[in-house]
Amino acid sequence: MSEHPVTMDALRHMLANRTAARFSDLDQVIVKLVQEREFQILNPEGKVRSRSVQRLAPTDRVALPSTLLLPGLSRRT
Repeated sequence: MSEHPVTMDALRHMLANRTAARFSDLDQVIVKLVQEREFQILNPEGKVRSRSVQRLAPTDRVALPSTLLLPGLSRRT
C-alpha cells in the first residue's frame, strides 16, 4: 500500500481482482486492522474516524497511521 490514502472503493476493487473475497470480507479485515492500529480510516474531508468504526463508506480513505520513527520525528500521512 502506498503512503498516500486510498479510497475504500479503490482498495476493494484492487483486492477483489486478486481474491475471491467479498467486499464485506475485505471490510471486516480492514476494520480489524484499524482496531489494531495498523491503518487509519479518514473521512472524505481527511479527518480520522474512530477506531471503533464498523461500517466503511466507499469514499472513506485508508491510510497508514503516523508512526514514531525517532523521538520527536514522525511520518506524516
